[in-house]
Amino acid sequence: MKKTLIKVLGLLLILALLTACVTGCGGASGASKDSAPYDEGKYEYAQAEEDWAAPAPAEVPSAGEAIAGNGGASAPQPDFSEKLIYTADAEIETRSFDESVAAVQALLDRYGAFLESSYTGGRSYRSQYYGYTEYRSASFVIRVPKEHYAELTSGLTAIGNVTSMNTWVENITSQYTDVESRLKTYRTEEDRLLAMLEKAETVEDMIAVESRLSEVRYNIESLTSTLRNWDHEVDYSTVNIHLQEVEELTSPTATQRTYGEKLRDGLSDTLSDVGRFFSNLLLWVVSALPVLVILAVVAAVVIILIRRSIRRRRSLSVRYDPETGKPIENKTSSEK
Repeated sequence: MKKTLIKVLGLLLILALLTACVTGCGGASGASKDSAPYDEGKYEYAQAEEDWAAPAPAEVPSAGEAIAGNGGASAPQPDFSEKLIYTADAEIETRSFDESVAAVQALLDRYGAFLESSYTGGRSYRSQYYGYTEYRSASFVIRVPKEHYAELTSGLTAIGNVTSMNTWVENITSQYTDVESRLKTYRTEEDRLLAMLEKAETVEDMIAVESRLSEVRYNIESLTSTLRNWDHEVDYSTVNIHLQEVEELTSPTATQRTYGEKLRDGLSDTLSDVGRFFSNLLLWVVSALPVLVILAVVAAVVIILIRRSIRRRRSLSVRYDPETGKPIENKTSSEK
């Protein structure tokens, strides 16, 4: 009995020693694994503290690498650029009208712009024939690429004397985004209606689906046209030019003039206006001389006829004395 107990205790002791050995080996290997990152981290921290330099940032893959890594497919990136419509309105005067019109065409060719509409007028053959002073005017609506908008507006001085310039910007980003969202909703509804149309079993269901489908497609076309027009206005800015032919260019207002200079300029302007008036008056009289002669002859004939009529009436109103044959003078009631 004692021998059996001693054998059992010896076996238990041997098992305990084996278990302790296995546990010690596992703990040593685990400790070595856990200590490696910690030591490496301490080394990196000490190295960074010594060099005073942060670790290099992780490299961000380019768009092409991201697409290649995703099997050639990637989600479309939204466009966050604002939708801006640029417009300018300029008043220009010139003494050389034909050269200014040619300068407008030169600006179009230089900046890749095109002429949306134009108007020219103000001189007739009649005015040229009679020598009247008549000035021409023109209006141009120019569409220029938005990247050349600033250059073209800055180059308007090549056309003539820019008397006024008005520019403004319209931001349609919110309206554009709203229309895009509505268009996306309608297209989704169109796909669902097409699926419903394939599964429709009765004629009534088909008619109802097709009716709604026609409305959705009409809205899609309308919204698509709106976006297309906005894209055109955003890509091509508008420049309105009003060109006027003048005899004298408008000079900039002097900062300060003396009283004598004001008198001199006022007298000079008045004499210039008076001379221009009499010059135009003489030109009108000479041009209308044939008509004036005819009117003068007609007036003379009318005056002669009126005078003869008056004399005839007076001769008929005179009474004669039957005895002597002499005219009897009319007496007023006071004399009687």
